[in-house]
Amino acid sequence: MTLVDRRHSFQAVLSVLAVPLVLAAVFVGVTLARAADQPVTIQNFAFAPATLNVAVGDKITWTNKDATAHTISSDTAGVFDSGSTAPGATFSFTAATAGTITYHCNIHATMKATIVVSAAGSASPTAGAPKTGNSAESSSNDASLWWIGGILGALALGSAGVVARATRRR
Repeated sequence: MTLVDRRHSFQAVLSVLAVPLVLAAVFVGVTLARAADQPVTIQNFAFAPATLNVAVGDKITWTNKDATAHTISSDTAGVFDSGSTAPGATFSFTAATAGTITYHCNIHATMKATIVVSAAGSASPTAGAPKTGNSAESSSNDASLWWIGGILGALALGSAGVVARATRRR
């Protein structure tokens, strides 16, 4: 195999790899833009946080950590109502439209809270509550995904450049 044949073989391999690399970079970018899971804790007869800022598409999950049942019921009929949520149980709701949703517990009238839903991608995290899981862990995961996406994107662009140069030489 001559040097020219090896170069063309290498370029052929790169051209085959270019499309999957571009698709992988796009997948990583889409993964980063996915909706977030927003936790709310029910404990000591209160919703925490009392005000939660989310984006359209975010999933809010309440976990009842009290020893008694509660409800999670929107003040506006028909938006959401968990019914009786037993101790240890969860209830989830996905925010579909921007706006402010106030809610309460039908069993305990003093339990009230608010969800502020912003257009997708514009919500700011609630003070004291990370968007998902542990805030340090979340930041680390996001940084890793951006790093991986950057490498895949650079590889895809480099491969595309090699293929373009090889095509021009022929």
